[in-house]
Amino acid sequence: MLHKNVLLLIIALCSSTLLFAQDNPNSDAPNGFNINHNFGVAVASNFGATAVSLSWVHMYGIGKRKNLRVGYGVRFNSFFGRDLAYSLAPASLQAEGLTDTLSFASAQANNLAITFNAAYRIKKFELGFNIDALGLGFGGTKTATYATDGFDANQDAKPTTASVLLVGARDIGTLNSEFSLGYWLSNNLQLRLGLNMFFSEYTTNNVLAHDNNRFRNISQMPFIAVGFSPGRN
Repeated sequence: MLHKNVLLLIIALCSSTLLFAQDNPNSDAPNGFNINHNFGVAVASNFGATAVSLSWVHMYGIGKRKNLRVGYGVRFNSFFGRDLAYSLAPASLQAEGLTDTLSFASAQANNLAITFNAAYRIKKFELGFNIDALGLGFGGTKTATYATDGFDANQDAKPTTASVLLVGARDIGTLNSEFSLGYWLSNNLQLRLGLNMFFSEYTTNNVLAHDNNRFRNISQMPFIAVGFSPGRN
C-alpha cells in the first residue's frame, strides 16, 4: 500500500506537469521533446564519501518565456564511503528518541530512480533542484561493526531494495537530491555547481535492537556536473 501511494503521487506530479506546461504559441521557446531533454554526469565528494550520478531529464517550460521548468527524469547513483556510521532509519523509532549505530569500514550503495526536477533560468544562469522519488537500491553485502550488547559484533548488510521518497525521516532506501547553480557555456553544454544530500541505507540480515534492521547515513557533499542538451538551438 505504501509503494502504491507513492507511485500515485508521482503519476499525479507528472500529469500536473503535462497539464500546466503546454506549448505557448506566442513563445519562441517551444516545449518540444527533442529540445528540452538533457543528459548529465555529476561527481560529489566530501572527506568521507563520494557519489557519482548519471542522469537523463525531460523538462517542460511554464509561462510565455518558459524560464520556469519542471520535469521528470531517470538517474543512476553510486555511493562510496569509508568509516561511516549508519543510524537507525525508521521514523517511528526516531520519534521515540531511540538511537543505534552500525559502523562500516567501507560502504557502497547504488540506486536507479525516477526523479522530479525543477529549474529557473535567468539568461545563461539556471537555479535548479532535483530529487529521487522512487527507485531500486542494490549493491554487495558488507560486514559492519555493531556494538550493542546482546548481539554479534559483526553484522552482514545489503543496500535496502526499495527507494521511496516520503519526506524526511520517513524516507526509505537510497535517495539523492541536488541544489545547484548552472551556467550554459553554449546552447548545448551546461556546467553546474551545487550541494547534494545523499541518503544511503543498509538492511541487515538479522533483526537487531528495537526490532530494527534498517540503518541510514546522510552525507552532504558539494558536487560538479556537466549536462548536454542535444536538441537546443
